[in-house]
Amino acid sequence: LVVARRSSLRHLSDASNADLVLVEDVNVNGRALPQGARIRLDGAFKLTREELATSEVPALVEWGLVRDVSQITPDQVKHAARRAGIDCLSDKQLRRLCDSLRPSLKEVENYGDMAWELSLANAYVTDSDGIFDEIGGRPVKPAHVIAVTRVLQRMLAQQYPDGHSEASVDFHDFCAALRQGGLSWLSRDQLFEIFCNLDGVGERRVRLRDWLSCFVWDWMKVAGEVHRRLLARKSFDSQGGIDFRAFQRTLLGAGVDWLSPQQQRQMFDTLDRDKSGVIAPESVGQLADLRRLLEVEREAELDEEVRAAQKAAEAAEAAQDKMRCGMAARVQAVFRGLLDRRRAARRRLEVRRALEEGAATRIQAAVRGRCGRLRANNIFIAAVRIQ
Repeated sequence: LVVARRSSLRHLSDASNADLVLVEDVNVNGRALPQGARIRLDGAFKLTREELATSEVPALVEWGLVRDVSQITPDQVKHAARRAGIDCLSDKQLRRLCDSLRPSLKEVENYGDMAWELSLANAYVTDSDGIFDEIGGRPVKPAHVIAVTRVLQRMLAQQYPDGHSEASVDFHDFCAALRQGGLSWLSRDQLFEIFCNLDGVGERRVRLRDWLSCFVWDWMKVAGEVHRRLLARKSFDSQGGIDFRAFQRTLLGAGVDWLSPQQQRQMFDTLDRDKSGVIAPESVGQLADLRRLLEVEREAELDEEVRAAQKAAEAAEAAQDKMRCGMAARVQAVFRGLLDRRRAARRRLEVRRALEEGAATRIQAAVRGRCGRLRANNIFIAAVRIQ
């Protein structure tokens, strides 16, 4: 809708709410805009009522009814994601985003119309299930997270030798840590976007706990690693019962400095069977059991990977055999086509020769008939002369 008068823009602004949704029917330039329609100015996604009223004329105004978000299809989600610069979503990720657009009744009761937006943010940004593991088109692996964490710990130890609970790094050090940790494919804009999202304080700095709070640790793997470190230190079993503070010092002494205080407390409470606040030495056997389960799980995963690799190799070999068979069939078809074309050409030549022979025979018969008629005519003339 082309609006040529500023008064019409002010009329649209007055008839809209803060989200630029019409609260009453409006007639502009003889065009009826129904109540509930959303106003957008020349493709602008973020626009206030004041900006709409003071825009330059003539202005191109777009309007349309707000669609039901629960009816959004995966193709529409994919199109919207591409417009937002996200063009590497798999089918599983698209289904997850579509499911997040249908919040539960409890979420709707708590958040109202914002429920689907919060659900979408929880699915894609928080990502507790770890489905969206790609940043910048490549997956971020646990080795990257651990490497970046180590670099950040070294930086903070150098900047704050005495330690500080609010120790943080600026954007330059944060970029250096991510690149040294192996995330070298990210652009500066992507790094800045990550930095701004991790900046919980709003002071253009990121703390170590802001970084660690973005990741979920596998409890069984953590337990196996802690038990391995404790056995390597060989000092835990010689102690009697220890409280939480001593448990923290033991972990730090064993080199387990990548657990948050909440994760340390969770592990301590798990080992404290009688909830007395003290861990008995025999409780560490639980970690040994978890470690054995982890080793069994790793062996099972390794066997599964070997079987998957064998299946992939067999599938690739079968595909190659099928491709070779297909190529052989195509070659045979080509040869058969050549032979058929040669046979057809030979038949056409034989037919042409037969036609030519038939034509020659007819010509000879015609010549003999004419010669016979000439001889008969000559005999008749000679007989007349004799008479």
